[in-house]
Amino acid sequence: MPAVHPLIPEIMPAPGAFTANLGTMGIAAFVILHPLYGAIVGAMYGPAVHGPIEIRTEAISIGIDRP
Repeated sequence: MPAVHPLIPEIMPAPGAFTANLGTMGIAAFVILHPLYGAIVGAMYGPAVHGPIEIRTEAISIGIDRP
């Protein structure tokens, strides 16, 4: 990693699942920042706009008889 960024130490522990190897603060940051990130990205997209739902009355012909 020092070849990519010289300020990162050569021996850096792997973060582990859900940053468990980074301690309690790492887990807390993971749990708090993920919903925050999702809220920000979700706010940028806005609500989904769908047209009216079409209800199909005919049966799909895959060999299944429907009443």
